[in-house]
Amino acid sequence: DFLAQDISARREFVKALRAQSRAANANKADNIMDVTVDAVVAALREMRADLLVHGHTHRPAIHTHEVDGRAVPRFVLGDWNRCGWQLRIDDATPSLECFPITP
Repeated sequence: DFLAQDISARREFVKALRAQSRAANANKADNIMDVTVDAVVAALREMRADLLVHGHTHRPAIHTHEVDGRAVPRFVLGDWNRCGWQLRIDDATPSLECFPITP
C-alpha cells in the first residue's frame, strides 16, 4: 500500500514519522539512547569480532574497546537526519563521513 502511493505522499508520511521520532527521543535520558560498553564487549567477545560497525545512536564516533587483551574498534554511524553516514577506510585509516541526502 505504501509503495502504491505517489512519491509526495510517501515523503510526507516519512517526514511525519521523523518528527514523531524526534519528539519521542527528546524526552529520553541520554543513557538509554546509546549502547552500553558491557553489551558491546559481550557481543565482540561472543562473535570473536575484530571490529564492530553499527548505527545509529545519535552519537557518531570511533571507539576502541579492550576485549580479552585486544584493542577492538567500534564505528558508530550517525542518524540519517541532516545527512547520511558512511564509514570510509583509506590506506587503513578509518573515518566517519557525513554526506548530503536529498529530501
